[in-house]
Parts: sequence; structure tokens; C-alpha cells
Amino acid sequence: MRKGTILVVDDSLGKVNKIIRATRGTGYEVIHTSVLEVAKTLIEENELEAIVLDSQFFLEEGDEEARHGAGNQLLSWLKEEGRVIPVLGFSYIQFVTVYPQFWGHMGMIFNKELFEKFLFSLPTKKKDQG
Repeated sequence: MRKGTILVVDDSLGKVNKIIRATRGTGYEVIHTSVLEVAKTLIEENELEAIVLDSQFFLEEGDEEARHGAGNQLLSWLKEEGRVIPVLGFSYIQFVTVYPQFWGHMGMIFNKELFEKFLFSLPTKKKDQG
């Protein structure tokens, strides 16, 4: 049974792949990006159950230098837009946010146990099977 979609926003394909592997068999589909504007578009175009967010990723396509604080910028945008999506932080740099749906900070190393607790904390929604 499909539970919904999770957006992963991170510029490390290794971390993205760990999250994709960890979600196998859970019923969640994972979509991902490493660019701020693309993340906003994906949020607008998809009904997301959750976001896993790095604090540093690309603000613009192809700009390796423009990455610091992008996670906090996305959280600020979510709050300004009034979006209510649970977010799990995943980075070695702490987030600075008052976004009310910020679930916590996973740290630099992927913690499968914490990630699974996050998944299990998500509200369950009945999806149409038609």
C-alpha cells in the first residue's frame, strides 16, 4: 500500500541513496533534488508526507559555491507559505529555525533508527486505491 511521497533535499547522492534504501518496503516513494528552486517546485507540485533536509545544498543549478544556509532558507519559505510538512534535518551543521514542523536533527551520519522513528511518527492517511 502506497503511503505517500517523501522529498529528500541534499547534494550528497550517497546520503540520498541511503534514505531510498531505508524506505524500501515502507510504502513511501522518494523524490529528491539538490537545488532550492527545484525543491520549492516539487513541494508545490506534490502532496508530500515529509521532507528530509540537508542544511547545505545548492541554491541554484550548477552553482557549487552557493550552498550555505539553503536548508534554513527552505524552512523559512515553508513557514511563509503556511505549509505544514514534517521535516527531518540531516546535516553536520545545526539548523536555525522556528518552523513548527521541524522534527529534529539527524546529524552527519545517517541514523536508520532515528529515520524509522521519523517515518513512524508521520500521520497516516488513507489513499485512494483507484
